[in-house]
Amino acid sequence: MLKQLEGVKGHTSKLMEQFKKHLINHENMKKDMYNRFDIIDGHLPVYRSELYKLLEKNEARALGKIKEIKDAVEQTMLTNF
Repeated sequence: MLKQLEGVKGHTSKLMEQFKKHLINHENMKKDMYNRFDIIDGHLPVYRSELYKLLEKNEARALGKIKEIKDAVEQTMLTNF
């Protein structure tokens, strides 16, 4: 009986040590994730600015193409009539 009790104590001790290591590892991973989120959050304004520049450039290009088509249609109409 005493031998069984010592065995249970040994297993409990091992489980507690493993659980402690797991908690420490989990906390380290959580800190790492928060650090990564902070880095990403810091880059968001740059990404937003780049996206707005790209959208403005594409909008200007589309408006230019629309004007080219309009001018070409008008010129074709003038030529044909």
